[in-house]
Amino acid sequence: MPRTIGTKRINILVIAHYEPEGKLRFDTLRAIIAAGDFFDKIYLVSTNLLDAEADKIPESVSWSRRENYGYDFYSYREGILAAYTEFDFQSEIASLTLMNTSFLITDAVAFFTRLTLNFNEVGCGVVGATKSFEHGEHLQSYLLTFSPEVLMNENFIDWWHNMRPISDKNLVILNYEIGLSVLLKNLGFSLHAPIMGNSLRNPSHEYYAELLDLLGIIKFELINKNPTRVSLHYLITRICKDNDVRNTIFKSLQYNNKFLVLKLRARLFIIRKIGKFISRQTI
Repeated sequence: MPRTIGTKRINILVIAHYEPEGKLRFDTLRAIIAAGDFFDKIYLVSTNLLDAEADKIPESVSWSRRENYGYDFYSYREGILAAYTEFDFQSEIASLTLMNTSFLITDAVAFFTRLTLNFNEVGCGVVGATKSFEHGEHLQSYLLTFSPEVLMNENFIDWWHNMRPISDKNLVILNYEIGLSVLLKNLGFSLHAPIMGNSLRNPSHEYYAELLDLLGIIKFELINKNPTRVSLHYLITRICKDNDVRNTIFKSLQYNNKFLVLKLRARLFIIRKIGKFISRQTI
């Protein structure tokens, strides 16, 4: 039987966690703790969370560990179906948000404050952070919030129920990420995002500066690999000027890329020296 929290509709957060070493990044743990002030129910689903790391999760968070297949969508699926058995999607849910750990959150409180504005702005549909037009119009699935109208539609729940695991990342994008947007559009729901991409580039990389300014987030793949060779000048500038951005990146990267931390510190040192030199020349 579904459980009711008072008489109000509630906001639910599902977090799909994955880290190669099974740890909770500094920014991830901080976000989980902060989320408790913005969401009535939080589900965290991980493929490899270590027991010692799980002990850090607040008791109010329902967490589970599953086998590593199906990428983040299967973690989303497990969290959504757990919420579906616990609450009545027809009458109890105000919103459901999905997010994964593929992006770094520089200020968790500011992020969730901005994110929860979507609860009123989403209208009848779904809102994400970025909309891509590569292989067709779709919302990128690292951050999505669904309206009550979507959650009450049985086709939406059936889509998750009928999901089958796919091991190929490209097929996951085509069948699940793009497929979900196609489903919602076919059902008459609108797709919202403050940042719009084009058909050629990944908008979460191409417009990372806008993401950083708007939500205080940045994709980890961009920091670690920068596969499309986007200019990171703006990021380096923010690292120089913004203590929260600098400290969060350095602390979060301690787990998986110590070389990059040293590289960023070296670049930071050089930029500061250049800045001081230029300032002397203009006096």
